[in-house]
Amino acid sequence: MSNISGVSGAVVTTTPSLEPGAGLDGETILLYCQSQLNDLNSEIKAKMAYQREVRAQKEKLNELRTLLTNCSQNGLPSHMSKEKKEILEKYAQLIQMLPPGSTREALQASFDKFRSTSCYNNDPAPRADVDQYLKGGAVNIATDVDNKEKTPDVDSEKQHNTVSAAEVSDFLKQIDGAGEELGKNAELEMIGLQQLISQRQMAVQMATNMMAKTAQCLEAVVGNVGK
Repeated sequence: MSNISGVSGAVVTTTPSLEPGAGLDGETILLYCQSQLNDLNSEIKAKMAYQREVRAQKEKLNELRTLLTNCSQNGLPSHMSKEKKEILEKYAQLIQMLPPGSTREALQASFDKFRSTSCYNNDPAPRADVDQYLKGGAVNIATDVDNKEKTPDVDSEKQHNTVSAAEVSDFLKQIDGAGEELGKNAELEMIGLQQLISQRQMAVQMATNMMAKTAQCLEAVVGNVGK
């Protein structure tokens, strides 16, 4: 019996016996090998799909980071509605792309803080479901950015939904932290993918050896006929 293993949750491939009397023919062996390869192929496809998703998430995160970096010198004054809308949209799109977990929760907290700072004068922002937020639900980008301060003071930017340069720096640190987590998770999944590909190569080689051994057995049987 032969095993192919080495990845947590990976397919374990066990070779059927080819000893005399085992009752296996070439077709049975082919069907068995095909089943094992199909299982490995499914896992490989799933991990490759995950890598594509992470690449898309990183691209969106970098777009958000670029928008925030553009405001890192002078902050984000109240009159920069266009820039606020772009940042809010990228935040929501990124969160929407992420699966449930600590990275999504951290970005949701950062998103809520940015909304509070840039649109609600540091008061708590209304709860926003990102799907409805992007679709123009009751709470959306327009309602956030168009929100007016309780006591307008045109002479004081501090009272007028302003994000300071220091606050932008804090948001960038939060974005970078999320990016690091995405990178770590992707690296672990890539290791698993590489091991699965190696397993598949071993399974193909095993199937080739099994068929060769079966052919040798058949040749030996044919050679003994009539002796």
